[in-house]
Amino acid sequence: MADAKRRERMSALALEINNRPAIREKRSQSNRDRWKALGDQHPTMRLEVQKRAAQSRIGLKRSVETRTRQSLARTAYLMAGDMKAKVPFASAKQRGAGKFLRSSWELRFVEMLDGDPEVEWFQYEAVRVPYDKGGVRRYTVVDFLVKYRNGILGLVEIKPAYAVTRSPEKIQAIGSFAGEKGWAYGVLTESELFA
Repeated sequence: MADAKRRERMSALALEINNRPAIREKRSQSNRDRWKALGDQHPTMRLEVQKRAAQSRIGLKRSVETRTRQSLARTAYLMAGDMKAKVPFASAKQRGAGKFLRSSWELRFVEMLDGDPEVEWFQYEAVRVPYDKGGVRRYTVVDFLVKYRNGILGLVEIKPAYAVTRSPEKIQAIGSFAGEKGWAYGVLTESELFA
């Protein structure tokens, strides 16, 4: 009970401070000065501090406002074309060692797979497909390999709709590769993921 009240007071104080531009700028400047002075020795840069912080967030319940804000930030990050975000996930149907996804859209697809009783297992970024672009041999890694209970294997690529038309060589190469193996293949965009 005391922790909840303390968190509530801290949240109220943080909102009050963040709503005052002068205080926010002064705090930001003092933090920047400290970071420059400490360099790599800044306490938050130490590995043990990062591990403790990660452990403290396990099971943390975030408000709807916070989750919405984080979701919008991730979406903006993804739409800007920077797909290097790491989104942690856990699934009983997953095979392989991956513990992070590169986007919240992929996390949405994992949630869909978890809820589908026809899915036996899936692997994240397990298949590498060669393709040629401008006479240069390149490789693309397909987002998901999915095995269904009826024995069908399928490759699934998660892409924003605008990116599907920007990379036809990749899409064709993955489709041909899947066809050669006798696997199904599909590209899911935001319209299928969030319908």
